[in-house]
Amino acid sequence: MTDFSRALKGLDGKPIKAQGKDVTLGSVSADALLAPEQQANPREPAPKIPGTEKVKRYELAKKVYKGGKVDVKAEDIALLKKVIAANYSALVVGQAWAMLEKKK
Repeated sequence: MTDFSRALKGLDGKPIKAQGKDVTLGSVSADALLAPEQQANPREPAPKIPGTEKVKRYELAKKVYKGGKVDVKAEDIALLKKVIAANYSALVVGQAWAMLEKKK
């Protein structure tokens, strides 16, 4: 079980805030899952995500956004790590990956 209610922190150790609320693993995960796919090379077109994959991402985003402890499959953890890395800075990626891997 992964706790998606955990707040991410700035380098000062204080919770990161967005619109007056703590930024959580759940909010970061949901935002990354719902973001359009980014291309690795700006000279190439962005990869097309099939509709079935978009629905899967949407369902997972709804589940994790609520926060709390959620049972997620290894393949979902891998997807979360991929989309978070594609959409966020090192500060967020480092913490999110550690939480997903249960290192912190």
